[in-house]
Amino acid sequence: MPIVLPGSPTPEEEEQARRFQVMMYYLANIALFISHNFAGSGFTFFERLLEAQRQLPGYGRVQRRGQVDAAGIKRRLWLAWGAEVQLRTGYEAKAAFLRYSNVWAPVHAYYAMYMSSHALFAAMGLANPPEDHTASLNTISSTVVPRLLPAPWCVMAVGCPPIGERAFVNLPVDADPDVHVELLSNPQISLFWPRFCKMLETTREKRLERRFKEWKRRKSRTNMFAHEKRAEALKLPPTSLFEFFSRLRIRSNYHDVSSYVMSAVGDQWHEDFHSSLVRSVSSTCLLLESLVVRYAGPDILNQACIDFMGSGAIPGVTKFLEVRRDRILG
Repeated sequence: MPIVLPGSPTPEEEEQARRFQVMMYYLANIALFISHNFAGSGFTFFERLLEAQRQLPGYGRVQRRGQVDAAGIKRRLWLAWGAEVQLRTGYEAKAAFLRYSNVWAPVHAYYAMYMSSHALFAAMGLANPPEDHTASLNTISSTVVPRLLPAPWCVMAVGCPPIGERAFVNLPVDADPDVHVELLSNPQISLFWPRFCKMLETTREKRLERRFKEWKRRKSRTNMFAHEKRAEALKLPPTSLFEFFSRLRIRSNYHDVSSYVMSAVGDQWHEDFHSSLVRSVSSTCLLLESLVVRYAGPDILNQACIDFMGSGAIPGVTKFLEVRRDRILG
């Protein structure tokens, strides 16, 4: 048994730190892309994100619905905003507290986007809205991501990575997903797409591994042939950024909680993780709320925000919401 000196990380802690670092850099990579491509002082990146979305052909073809469930949309928006407020409160405490709040940060982040998606589903008037997480992820990936969100949100992974078969939908023509990128190195904008594609690829791989495990259980088999894995992969919808956030939620809440609270991960890493997560989530919710307005009109979002702000919300913490609403409504 190796001797571990006091204060020295164990091999297990080093592996946990490595996993945390990979996820942190995935998030930092997304935040870097947003800052680089939609940069500006203050919240002007909101305006540039909205401009990119509104230039999409699919956005221009959206027709406003005549009748919508205003109360249902408001309820879902409130749930989304409540989750985002909880995510952002990590900023209000000292840096050392983030290692504890970050345990739940991916959960709050996921539900902020999840409920924003459901507000959008209600605004779209879907005849059969999804009722669980898997169906919701499949619906957002098939209905919203390909035509109503700009890059990088519109890029998705397809194929069967476990057998070396994968491709990417809506990837810019000048992006090469096969360029080598060291996942434990600081993100660089020149290597954004290889790292982003690796993130989607591994996320899809994890989902397929769970499906393969269930397939073998149903068939009473211990292995699968390549053609069987390929057939199973064809049943899985394209994998988007939303699936990554679902993966992050599951990892933090069920598998890797020790990675967030252990001493081997320093305060600066926790700050970087949290700030990148907030930037990514806020940008995603901005785009989803913009679509709510496109389908249901501006009054629903405006009134929901006024009511939420007047319900006892903490002004300093909820300022982001007021700014985001003003940018969307123009």
